[in-house]
Amino acid sequence: MSVQLDSIAIAAINLLPPTVAHQRSSNDSVFSVLNKTVTVTGKKLLMEWCAKPLTDLSKIQARQDIVASFVEDDEALSSLRVGLKSVCGDVQRVLDKIKKKGTLKEMYDLYVFVRGVKTVSELLSLDTLASYKSSLTSCTEQCEQMLNLCETVIDMKLAPRDFVVNDSFSEELAELKEEMDKTTEEIQDEYAEAQNLWSSETGAKLSDVRLEQDKNGGYYLRIPDSNAEKKLRNIGEFR
Repeated sequence: MSVQLDSIAIAAINLLPPTVAHQRSSNDSVFSVLNKTVTVTGKKLLMEWCAKPLTDLSKIQARQDIVASFVEDDEALSSLRVGLKSVCGDVQRVLDKIKKKGTLKEMYDLYVFVRGVKTVSELLSLDTLASYKSSLTSCTEQCEQMLNLCETVIDMKLAPRDFVVNDSFSEELAELKEEMDKTTEEIQDEYAEAQNLWSSETGAKLSDVRLEQDKNGGYYLRIPDSNAEKKLRNIGEFR
């Protein structure tokens, strides 16, 4: 069980940092002094623990035992912090987005998180964390089907730079992907031809001609040169 502190009580004992950004400092509250977290999720959890302190003695002691285990084993603490920092993003935000209208990005973020949890669970070697390791292992095993689905649906070769449905997911997508690749190749050919023509006629650099994309997905060529229009009039192919 826990008790919910109201805003007046929280402010009176400087439990949480001020809501106004310019009033904050590294030691402006109990939370700021205690906060050594390396993830957004950890920070949110610690803030919740501060605002809702436990009242059950056995749960308080169990939490203290876990903290003591890490205090007494610097190597385990360091390994876990590094592991969490590299794989654990703001998973609650991802889950909230998925509940509303998640995209392939959120699906991928959740995939990375679950894969990360599998890695982190292997770092929980302390005896006091045995039950947590067992729970994490059980959870990740239940997520295997989800992981497989993500690998089937998302083109992992492009993620996280771009999020695209894997063309092998369906025959129709494979055909569309083939058409897109062909069109992309044609665009690049036209781009290279325009660069070569511009360079040979004006003596300018190839990189002066830029291929850009508008907000509607269309492509166009741009030359960031104030005299470009005048020069183009003298090049027959650009008229």
